[in-house]
Amino acid sequence: HTKSSRAMAAVAEAAVAVKRVLKAAVTHIRKDANLYELTKQLPEFGVGSKVALRKWELKGAPDSYYTLTRMVPKPSGRNGKCWGTFTWKGQLKNDGAEARVRGGMKTGIWKVIEDERSIHGPVLTLPPVARVAAGEGAAAAVAGGEDGGGEAQK
Repeated sequence: HTKSSRAMAAVAEAAVAVKRVLKAAVTHIRKDANLYELTKQLPEFGVGSKVALRKWELKGAPDSYYTLTRMVPKPSGRNGKCWGTFTWKGQLKNDGAEARVRGGMKTGIWKVIEDERSIHGPVLTLPPVARVAAGEGAAAAVAGGEDGGGEAQK
């Protein structure tokens, strides 16, 4: 029984470890994420991005946001310190001075305003296809986009 009890204890310990890893891995899809959890998905931890409180839009201020200027995240990425410039109803406040963003740990109240630095990444394009002389057989037909039959199938 000692071997089986040790094996069961090892399995239970492994299950706890797996749960801990999975919990850490899925924080990016939490519906009620805080500011730090939202911005850790962005380049440079969100510096340069615009973030807003969800309730500002309901209050008639959809063009109000913080532009993040500095982030000091904790190693977990779930909390830290954040600074930015504040824009209210399209007007830059405090002469554009950097101020501490308050309430970053509150969950479910923040949204990232999409911009060109979004989490979707760069736009990828295919390289141009090189044309091959028709006398090189099947490779020419595939590279040239022809079906091999050419003029005869009209």
